[in-house]
Amino acid sequence: MTAPHASGHDEGGRRGGPDAPAARPVLVFGSYPPVPGEAAAATVAAVRRAWGEGDEVIVVSPRPSAADLAVPIVGVLAGRRLENVHGLVGDVRGVVFGIEPGVPVPRATTGRAGPDRAVQRATVRGLCGALARFDSVTLLVSGDPAVPPAVLAPLWGMAREVVVASPEMAGLVRDVYGVPPALVTVRAVPPVVPARVTSILGSGATGVTTLGPAETTLRDRPRQAFGIAGRAALGPRYPAVRLWIVVHLRDARSALRRRTRARLPRRRSA
Repeated sequence: MTAPHASGHDEGGRRGGPDAPAARPVLVFGSYPPVPGEAAAATVAAVRRAWGEGDEVIVVSPRPSAADLAVPIVGVLAGRRLENVHGLVGDVRGVVFGIEPGVPVPRATTGRAGPDRAVQRATVRGLCGALARFDSVTLLVSGDPAVPPAVLAPLWGMAREVVVASPEMAGLVRDVYGVPPALVTVRAVPPVVPARVTSILGSGATGVTTLGPAETTLRDRPRQAFGIAGRAALGPRYPAVRLWIVVHLRDARSALRRRTRARLPRRRSA
């Protein structure tokens, strides 16, 4: 995703001259609209911050949404799936990785501490290996992960920053989960949809209407229809095919911008 600009052009390609290499995008993982909730709002805020810094963003969601790609980076296969995404998108500047209840570390489900802890520890171990391949790692914590602090502890060592949305969450991650205070940053998360919008599905899905999420515009409808048709036609291959298209379109757009700038007459110095 490239940030929209008032001039009608995107922000990508504005750094450097015509021969400058394309800027490396930022990978952002987390729940994303129209999925409701605190985690989706935090992901949108992270994307907007990256746009504000002039970065191009590739958004990956654990479930189907408006993100560039839907990949369930959850459970014991989380690390392998994150590595696969990293390989598909190519060189990125860093990753903003969302942690929310059940994602990426699953909650206890069997009722037996031994098997549950084994799954959770294997998930964290695989994720640490995958996160180590990124130049920069920011962890975005939304809600109480409800996982033993000792299980999550290795993840904090992978991050240069742990972002939360409130002082209360900052206290939780510091005092309960043992995140070093120097790593914790509080950044307010604005609502994604107007507060006056009432969901027909109840309070658990704020902002969802009969026509979709409240922030969805008519311009978004064709992309939604394309996504529905693509998932129906390609099945489980759709996320990989969509990401391949997104990456190659991004590269083609960057190459076109460089060629266009190269043709422009250069101003001679006096």
